[in-house]
Amino acid sequence: MGVQFRKVDKNEFYKVYEVIEKAFPLSEYRTFDEQMVLMDLPYFNAMLIEDEYKLVGILIEWEFEHTIYLEHLAVNPEIRGKGLGSMLMREYLAKSVKNIVLEVEDVDTEIAQRRIGFYERLGFTLSNISFKQPQFLGRDDETVNLRIMHYPKNISDDELMKIKDEILQKVYFQ
Repeated sequence: MGVQFRKVDKNEFYKVYEVIEKAFPLSEYRTFDEQMVLMDLPYFNAMLIEDEYKLVGILIEWEFEHTIYLEHLAVNPEIRGKGLGSMLMREYLAKSVKNIVLEVEDVDTEIAQRRIGFYERLGFTLSNISFKQPQFLGRDDETVNLRIMHYPKNISDDELMKIKDEILQKVYFQ
């Protein structure tokens, strides 16, 4: 499978959003209008992941000076369950030249443990850096405790604290 990560503009963003709506609970993503505002930010990238022009998945990243914050990765629900998530993540990691961070829930639930295990098998490290996820605009959802995972393994706690602050400032507007 020769997948391609293709950045989309505002005209195609609806394709990314359709997958997000199917793949994530409402508390984990912004409204369509909020997302459209983000499309104007120079460090926000929404991508379709395609194989011969067929939609395989989506990816949303925030590209900062030294780090990429991976906000969403999802496989097209119509073809989920075939190991594509791991394969897509390996392709993404192989192409990246920057450190990559992401958030996972800091709770002891089966789904949280499965997510952490998934990323650890791909080479991510679970850090001790945690924070409460700020609510998205206009939402009354409970905040969630999150921990940062990073790739590769050589990111110090001091650097991770700076990255956490950058995420809070640029992603959550805190």
